[in-house]
Amino acid sequence: MLSSRFFKAAGNFFVFKARELIKRKAHELRMAKIKGSEKIIVGPWLGEVGFEVLYWIPFLHFLVQENGFDPSKFVVISRGGVKNWYSAIGRIDYFDIFDAVSPNDFKKINDRRLSMTGSLKQWVMDQDEISILEKTLGRPVGSDLILHPREMYSRFNPYWKNVQSSEMIVNQSTYKKFTPASKEIIERLGLVRRNYVSAKFYFSNALTDCGENIQGIIKLLIGMAKHRKVVLLQSGTKVDDHSDVMGELFRHPNIMVPDLEMKPADNLEMQSQIVGNSSMFIGTYGGFSYLAPFYGVKSIACFSERTFQPAHNDVMLRALLSLQKDSNCGGPEFICASLKGILEIVDGLNPLA
Repeated sequence: MLSSRFFKAAGNFFVFKARELIKRKAHELRMAKIKGSEKIIVGPWLGEVGFEVLYWIPFLHFLVQENGFDPSKFVVISRGGVKNWYSAIGRIDYFDIFDAVSPNDFKKINDRRLSMTGSLKQWVMDQDEISILEKTLGRPVGSDLILHPREMYSRFNPYWKNVQSSEMIVNQSTYKKFTPASKEIIERLGLVRRNYVSAKFYFSNALTDCGENIQGIIKLLIGMAKHRKVVLLQSGTKVDDHSDVMGELFRHPNIMVPDLEMKPADNLEMQSQIVGNSSMFIGTYGGFSYLAPFYGVKSIACFSERTFQPAHNDVMLRALLSLQKDSNCGGPEFICASLKGILEIVDGLNPLA
């Protein structure tokens, strides 16, 4: 009886290993074919800012630096005018989804994936994505020559599931600062580079929409505005369920809520210019808070509930080690703290508060 169970278990193990080997070989053949193609379609990226900044773009850097992919072949497909985020990879071509697809249709596609898979993550390439690529590029697209986000998701999933350590992520990621942000927007707004604080607060599972948090954010930003101009960002284009803390709540001469008239195809580009040229960023813990350090800017990420996955924060701290190497005075920082804790520190430094 025992021996039959042993042989059954051994047989299952070898079947599992055989399947894994077949999958790995198929993946290697697919990547080799993509690498050797004349043009490499990279994307489309439809997911969160945080995963794009912290995982996808460093993974592409890794493929170029360690696996010999030629960035001049890259045709990057993303949204919001984020070519600058990819520019340090090399001389890429960039096409924006919002030049061809409305934000409403974009959100419907993501909602459809969420209802079918339970996740916004692009684990597989579906027909909606092929359609987006064809609309964005204006031509038919063959799915076998696409460097799709699933290549990154499938590799990194063991870490997110706590099966492997962050070493597995770091060993397949190359962290580089983004090329300097344009100063066009800040000059239009009359701002001086590194002489203001950028801020972006929105409600999420990590920072809930309640009166206590609203009052805390108001108190924090007005306190900061006593010493330096604060520029509060508003999204402009809504493609997810996060809602901004509205700028009308803030009545202070040193708090600016710029009306940028952002089009969907340059929404993130304009916000990136403001963040990338600021002295510091402060906002809700989440994907957008990862952006600032890649521009060499300190980021303070606030939360009220510990609902987020610590794994992402760990990777951000590992990324900082690389981002700080090329900087003077220690380089950018990433601080994750509770809104209540930050306010207690501020009050402690100001006995009259």
